[in-house]
Amino acid sequence: MKTQSKTLVGKMLAVAALGLGTMVTLHHPVEAASGSSGQRHEMAGRRRGHRDPAAMLQHMTQELSLTARQQAKIKPILEKASTRRRAVFANTSLSREQKQAAMRRIGDDMHRQMDAILTSTQKAKLRQMKQNHRDHPGQGGPDR
Repeated sequence: MKTQSKTLVGKMLAVAALGLGTMVTLHHPVEAASGSSGQRHEMAGRRRGHRDPAAMLQHMTQELSLTARQQAKIKPILEKASTRRRAVFANTSLSREQKQAAMRRIGDDMHRQMDAILTSTQKAKLRQMKQNHRDHPGQGGPDR
């Protein structure tokens, strides 16, 4: 009887530990997968395609039918915006509101530069894509 009791307690402890591990993993899935909480935001951004210029360019090329010339002009714009965003994100002296405002300025600047490159049809499609993103954040994107 003692052996059965010990076995039952052991199984209950194993199930409890497994449940706790699952809860921690579900609460911090990127950290659990990467092993580093410092990479959490960067990895989440890449997953959504928002921070990786190459993924953004690929998505835009597919959705907007960019020409090779347009791709060559847009690529450095996306790369510069990404670099600027990382610098803002890493700046610990800025408040959350200041970071949000800076990110908005970077995005506005990036879109203004791209508007000079896109055709009117592509601009309309890009506006629709941005609106869809605002209406349904976290859905769609190059990795979905």
